[in-house]
Amino acid sequence: MTDVPIWVPLVSALGGVILGRFSMSKKERADIDQKNYENSVKATETHDVAYKAYVAALAAYGSADDPTMDQFLALSSTGDSYFTQIARMADTIISGRVDVSMRDATWLPKIKVAYEKLLPAHYGALQAQARKKNYSYTGKLRRSDHESIYSVAEKFGSTDAWLRPQED
Repeated sequence: MTDVPIWVPLVSALGGVILGRFSMSKKERADIDQKNYENSVKATETHDVAYKAYVAALAAYGSADDPTMDQFLALSSTGDSYFTQIARMADTIISGRVDVSMRDATWLPKIKVAYEKLLPAHYGALQAQARKKNYSYTGKLRRSDHESIYSVAEKFGSTDAWLRPQED
């Protein structure tokens, strides 16, 4: 019988515990993927509600011959809510807790449109209307107010999901 030093089984046992602790089984990975998918669906639903409210405020504002202060404030506040939802989606992408397929097919296009078109147009329209109506409005597009959106644009800006053509 060969003599095995006592440290060999101890190191093996300790190594097994450590590896087991830091690696996941297929079921554990599948459970995490399912949870990420469910969270992604919920976040998309919340985004869609905020988007519909923002579009309704845009429509009311755009169809008014002479938009009122209430319409101006509705546009501003629903825009803030909508961009908050976009930022939450971006935060989730940055944290890695999102279904990758949903991120690429659904979320990145929404964030791209917000980043490239909606954010600048939103603040530009509010500033122009405030000047026209002599409203006291100091809002402007600042990176610091939308940091996670900018971070996602920088991180994913060269990916196929970001670069694919957008339908208008």
